[in-house]
Order: sequence, then structure tokens, then C-alpha cells
Amino acid sequence: MEFILRSQEHTEHEKHLLHKLSFSILDGVDYRFGRTTDNILSVTSDLNGFTTLKSVCRILDWDIEKVQKDVEGCNNRDSSRLISQVSPSLFMVPKNKSKDFVIEHPEYYISELIKVGDYFQSKTIQFTHYSFIEKLPQVEIISILVLLLNPVLVPRIEKFYWEIDSRFVEEMKSIHRYVIENIYRRPYKEPQVVNGKRFKFVDDKVIGNSIVSYLEEDE
Repeated sequence: MEFILRSQEHTEHEKHLLHKLSFSILDGVDYRFGRTTDNILSVTSDLNGFTTLKSVCRILDWDIEKVQKDVEGCNNRDSSRLISQVSPSLFMVPKNKSKDFVIEHPEYYISELIKVGDYFQSKTIQFTHYSFIEKLPQVEIISILVLLLNPVLVPRIEKFYWEIDSRFVEEMKSIHRYVIENIYRRPYKEPQVVNGKRFKFVDDKVIGNSIVSYLEEDE
């Protein structure tokens, strides 16, 4: 399995208001052919406000009301859920209920995701849980990477894209290096870093004293 960092840059508007709007699917992946489980998109089951899942629904033109039912089921049962009727398949992790925004037992959810990807021998997993953050939760990420990068248990997944807020790419690389060199004591090879699509806000029209803008891809 190839581990790849996918850097997501956000607009100043998003960072200032803490509104996550930017999302794009992986470049070079054809989602129209093959099994829906060839490509899995992992997100937090949260449609309340400006969330990654809401951006996913907007970009992929998914019915939010239908997705909301799965969100409620995922959160009420406090268990992960795979929706394989869509392409890419959607793997949802329950919304974090901790007031400290710390995921309890992150090892459990990453192991569930890896088991699903290994079972279907997925070509790609797009892991979006850290694509828009204010602070990098180092202990939490180390716990996940210890399982994900285990040199003995290698899942049958071609490429694992870990989306990371562009402000924390270097910190993420340092954590990745720490796990490889200090925990597994293996020669270090820096992961490939690719960029997600960049976006910008474009002023559309003026209504009263307000400017209405929309988000579009920045060429």
C-alpha cells in the first residue's frame, strides 16, 4: 500500500470563518467504471454546518436528505458505516462527541476502514478527516499511523491518500517520519505529496448591502 499526503489549501475566507468548503475528488481516478468499492471516501458523519461531508455532497451532487439518514444511523449507533451504492463508496465515522475534540479510540475506526479496504482490495482510499483543522492532534495521529504503517500487516489497498490541511504538511511529515524511524526502526522514505484542487471566492452580485459570492476552482 502506498501512503500519499494530499495537501488541501483553503481560502482566507474559509480559515477566518472556520467554514470548510473546499473539496475535490482524486485526480486521475475514473469513478465511472469498476466496482463502487474500488475507491472509498472516508469522512466524519456530520452535516451540521460547513463540514467536509456537506462539501462532498455538493461536489458529487448527492441528495443530502438521503445522506442525513445514514448520518443519523451512524451517530446513533456510534459505529462506522459503509455506503457502497454510490461511487466512490462512502465510509462514515461517527461524529466526535468529545468537548475536547479528541477522538476516543482512533485505532478502532482506522482498523475498520482498513479492514473494509482490504476486503474489497480497493484501489484508493481518500481519508479526509484532517483536511481542515486548526491544530494537529499529534498523539491521535500517531495512534492511527502505528496501525496504518505496520510493516507486517500490509492491507491489499493500492493507494491511501491522507488529506491534510496545507498549513500542517510539514508537521504531518515529521509525525510520519517518527513512526517509521522511531517506532518501527525502518529506513525512512518521505511520502509523496500531491495537491488537492485550489479554490477561490468570486463575487457574483450585490443584494442590498451584501455581496453574494461563490466558490470556484482556481486555475
